[in-house]
Amino acid sequence: MSERGKSLALEIERLCGPLRFTDPGFKQKCIVRQIYWELRREIITAREPCLLLTGPGGVGKSTFVNWLTYGLLERAEEIGYLPLLVEIPQLSPDWERQVILPQDALIFVLEGAGTAMLAALEGLRPREARKRPGFVAKLKRIAGWIRDNLGRIRPLASFVDKAGKVVRGVLGLAPAAASVALAGLPLPVNLAIAAILAAFSLKEAVERVKKEERAFEILSRSFSSLLVEIVRRARKEVPGLKGILLIVDEAGDVRLDSVRATLLEGLALLAKSLEVCREEGVDFKVLVVRREFKTVRPHERVREIRALTRDERDIVEERYRVLEFKPLLSEEQEEFILKMARQLGLKFKKGEERAIARELWGRYLGCPRTICMALVLASHNKGSELIELSDVEAIPLHEKGVYRAVLRKSMELCPCGPERPENMVFIAACAPEFTRRELCEALTHYRPDLAKPRGDLDRAFDFLVEEGFLSEIRRGELVLEDGREVEFVFYALKPGEPHATNIRRGLLSPRDRADIHASWVRALKAVAERQKATLGSIATNTHDELAWHAVRHLEESREASLEPDEQVLAEGLEAVGSLSTFYYERGLPGPCARVAHLGIQLARALDRPLGELFLTERLARFALNVGLPLRRLEELVRRAEELVIRVGEEKPGEADRARYYYCYIAGVLARRLRGDEGLELLERVEHDYANKIADECRRLDAKEALDYVRAELLMELGRLDDAETVIRRRLERARILRERGYLSERSYRQRMAVIENDLGELLFRRGRPEDLEEAIEHIRASRQHCKAIGDERGVAASLANEAMCLLALGGPERAREALEPLSEALRTFSRIGDWQGCRRSLRFMSFAHLALGDDDMALERAVETLRIAYGGLADMPYELADSWLIMAYA
Repeated sequence: MSERGKSLALEIERLCGPLRFTDPGFKQKCIVRQIYWELRREIITAREPCLLLTGPGGVGKSTFVNWLTYGLLERAEEIGYLPLLVEIPQLSPDWERQVILPQDALIFVLEGAGTAMLAALEGLRPREARKRPGFVAKLKRIAGWIRDNLGRIRPLASFVDKAGKVVRGVLGLAPAAASVALAGLPLPVNLAIAAILAAFSLKEAVERVKKEERAFEILSRSFSSLLVEIVRRARKEVPGLKGILLIVDEAGDVRLDSVRATLLEGLALLAKSLEVCREEGVDFKVLVVRREFKTVRPHERVREIRALTRDERDIVEERYRVLEFKPLLSEEQEEFILKMARQLGLKFKKGEERAIARELWGRYLGCPRTICMALVLASHNKGSELIELSDVEAIPLHEKGVYRAVLRKSMELCPCGPERPENMVFIAACAPEFTRRELCEALTHYRPDLAKPRGDLDRAFDFLVEEGFLSEIRRGELVLEDGREVEFVFYALKPGEPHATNIRRGLLSPRDRADIHASWVRALKAVAERQKATLGSIATNTHDELAWHAVRHLEESREASLEPDEQVLAEGLEAVGSLSTFYYERGLPGPCARVAHLGIQLARALDRPLGELFLTERLARFALNVGLPLRRLEELVRRAEELVIRVGEEKPGEADRARYYYCYIAGVLARRLRGDEGLELLERVEHDYANKIADECRRLDAKEALDYVRAELLMELGRLDDAETVIRRRLERARILRERGYLSERSYRQRMAVIENDLGELLFRRGRPEDLEEAIEHIRASRQHCKAIGDERGVAASLANEAMCLLALGGPERAREALEPLSEALRTFSRIGDWQGCRRSLRFMSFAHLALGDDDMALERAVETLRIAYGGLADMPYELADSWLIMAYA
């Protein structure tokens, strides 16, 4: 490719994206507008903790928040506000998929805040910093804090490594960062240190209570003293500190509407949880920046398809004060455009300056980014830095035309022509990640006329990689449905401006995006079939991607006021069914709940009540594991009951299945309600639904599910004799089901293993030495059933339960005896990848070592439980909380 052809893409990226405050020439390059001063004053003086800055795309919102960040850092001691700037496009590519509850979104945003402060710290001048009293010692303490508190958590390894490099650079132990944008700022070193500590502490606080109901209450209760101490320290070092401003830029780039709403709710939750700072005279504010709302308010039917989240507009109306970033004022428009041209190194023809400025303003509605792109495009087309009015008149008239012309110019010298790479970019803009084969397959479905020859597809893909439009983001082994692993290389559209945002939002309408997501679903379906034929199994990631694109097709179709393609939704629902079963059978709560959440939306859109009930049952099964709030679980149960009634009226032949699913769903709610309230719900469900199931097998199985929960609740209430009666009834029911041929040998043994284990738990709760000895016998009987059917997970769980009984018997001998089954259980759990089982085994090992007086080994095991919890069970609040409890014991 020629230098001229290549330079347009590079120049547009360099010149027309938002100006970053870390740019060494930021102060000279930034054209300050009157609205900047007005907005800064409004933000600083606002009494509301949650602010939303909105305006048309490309008017300069991102440049403004970078100017705001720079200015607040520059005058930190005078203005007294510490900014933490987080940019949504810079978060990990697949972060949206991991978000179900508001607290999930906070984890990623707060990590971004910590990274933002590290970027600010990179700008400090090492020599001057080292002269400040106590600076080196304090910085070393921070480095130690990062290492000790975050270094052991696997997902944060790269973050810790980055933090260590920054600290070493500032200490002069390594070369300072190349970017010294902030070197000239009178930024108080102590303020930066306090800010980093604050960001890390906030992140740690939220992680500890991730997915807990009423999280803001838990945060305030558990960490208020910590936050107060941080604020006091910061105010002591910077007496003028008045507030902390968390800025979340480009919130409109969150692709999923439900995740965007969840993010806004999570940030409001955070602001409320930090009201304790206000008592110390320091405000905590959140400023969310996003493009203006361009879609109409969803009508009621659209609202009904949203699972687990509320509408974004509802949250904004309830929690946020809205600030508007208006287009340029008329009196400054011409001067602003003239300044922009000079910044770009361009000149306007003498005598036409004002006419050119007015023409640009009128064509592109005062949008700075589009005007900038138009000027660069005009210069490129002419091959000159001198712009005449006729040059401007020759470029496309509207904003979208400018974007398309820039993209097409950047594609022109691809060896196979511009159309293939151009359309690949459109397709890539709608996917978080993809393999080479997947993108090429998607193009064949979106534009079949471009599918051949296949060699041209590969050349177009290579061209996009070489030009920097696509970048490799990770290499990883994907698990097939049969448990094998295969290696894949994943790519994504280059993050940030202008490639990702401009191309996605500037060129693709909701109709375009709906069509592209439909093409992705068809492509991934073909990829899955090819995997099945060549590998004998399908990669779970392929089905995961397919389901996600099906939901996006649904949402984009509704935004475009189109009817979604039912076949596409059906393909997505089928993938969800396969995935949820895969995750359920392997005991993976987080992934199972996530895909069930997606599938519920598809089932509702397809008006398939039984499919929705099936997936609601899957989600409910793991509701406790993933920390689904009680009110949302109640909403799911109410919805499920409505569906059961409807199925009974419209499809009587399917009523048994509907009632069967509902018994399991309601049983989860009863378990969550606990006590007498939970028992009363079980009685009602059994009377109104389980007893009315005509099919004997399903009826007895539904009663078994309800009795399983009933026995657990009775044991929790201390009504052990009543609980034993229920367990004995379950034992008799299992015998009847087996005799009548309803249970296979494997299913019978699975049920007997559970019942024997429950008898062991009952005796364990009675607690006398003879009861504990008898409990061990029942647990061993459970293990024999598991061994007979090759259930390794069940065998390992019974070994851990036996060890628990041995520990309860007390004494060093029993504690030493318990270590043997625990070691065997840990080996098994590790081999099959059951991290819950591993953590539980290590938990009991820690207790055993404490009983033996080996405190060091107990602490080592406790640390391992914490590592496993954060490394593989971060979406399960109980596992996190219990791991911290073990640390406290150790």
